[in-house]
Amino acid sequence: MSLGRIARFVEGWWLDDAELEPLAACRIMLGVAFFGFYAQMAPSHDLLWGPEGIVRYSNQPDAPLWLQLHAGWLLAATLVGSAGLTLGLLTRPMILLLLAGHLGHSTQTLHFSWGWVLVAPVLLVYLFLSRSHHLWSLDAYIRRRRRPDAPWPRVAPAWPMRLFQVNAIAIYLAAAWHRIDDGAWLRGEMVFEAIAAGPFTRAPGLDVHLLPYKGWLEAICWYTWLVELAGPIFLWFRRTRPYMALLLITVHLGLELGAFVGAWQFMATAVLMTCLEPAWLRTVFEWPARRLGRPAKPSAGSVAGETVTGEAA
Repeated sequence: MSLGRIARFVEGWWLDDAELEPLAACRIMLGVAFFGFYAQMAPSHDLLWGPEGIVRYSNQPDAPLWLQLHAGWLLAATLVGSAGLTLGLLTRPMILLLLAGHLGHSTQTLHFSWGWVLVAPVLLVYLFLSRSHHLWSLDAYIRRRRRPDAPWPRVAPAWPMRLFQVNAIAIYLAAAWHRIDDGAWLRGEMVFEAIAAGPFTRAPGLDVHLLPYKGWLEAICWYTWLVELAGPIFLWFRRTRPYMALLLITVHLGLELGAFVGAWQFMATAVLMTCLEPAWLRTVFEWPARRLGRPAKPSAGSVAGETVTGEAA
């Protein structure tokens, strides 16, 4: 392959138009993850994050003064911002509001983990740079109402989606391949520890009841690890990417049922949405409209009938 063909492929992979369904689904899922995380924290938020709060006080924060806001303002910023992100209302200002509130929390404590400090803000930046609000959002609905002759196209340059996809590959490279010399993973013990006996279990003391089934849990552990090891390879290729993403999503949702690791499973699922087939996502996210008898919107291009010309690998 000549350098010219390689350059054209790379240019097309990043810049050709792609359908917006994966980014819109990612936006909704990430907004739900943020809202759920902070909403469940709300009843004890001041106890944890107030001026004398346990988490905030115990870490002696070095955050800039503009981030050391009153706990109530931080909570309001995250809840309003994540709700706006999910609904797609004033999406880009809401992303900035959510990002400020989230950084106000995460820079003041060492207790945020599982990507919530380092990865989640980067994902919000990707969404801010994208046109995810052009689809399945109140912003898009308002646009159609105000300018019925010029709704937003359902396609956009692919590069924001590629950022998510490359990030997904990097996540599984970091998360899975460093375990190849980890004895607990090699022995198949980690799923049992997480579900039954570890600090992340949802049911303390469950280990006694699960001991007869430990062999099955070892098999599940190796299956989980193998899927994550395969992720960086098969997420790279267009034909295998959506099926690999489905396998990874089932792994994350299964782990969420048995163990609590913050919002990591939902955050990873949101990223993997960008690897799924747009047609699959339309089937799920446009189901309510079909049930209400509304005509389906075109899946690509603008109202004038443009089509996706460069859905790259």
